[in-house]
Amino acid sequence: HPCFPAEFRSHVREVHEHYTQADGPSYARWIAHALWMGEEFTLQVDSHTRFVKDWDEILLRQYAACPHEKCVLTNHLLAYERAPKLGEDAQVTNG
Repeated sequence: HPCFPAEFRSHVREVHEHYTQADGPSYARWIAHALWMGEEFTLQVDSHTRFVKDWDEILLRQYAACPHEKCVLTNHLLAYERAPKLGEDAQVTNG
């Protein structure tokens, strides 16, 4: 995919479906699970997910703080509202 730098393209697998063929989030998660090839970590997001600076380092720190190696980090995202891009001053909260 052209939005990823060349050195990372081999780390990304995608499935493209027309929105009229969508069959709900459970089906989409099943497709995502089928793409898993034994990686230590996986990440599932949707088109409304917004990221803050260093989000990946934040997730790794949260994972390291878990008491068990087979933990799942999950979150129920807030309702999506179109807003300006988050700037460098965006805050991360654990709530």
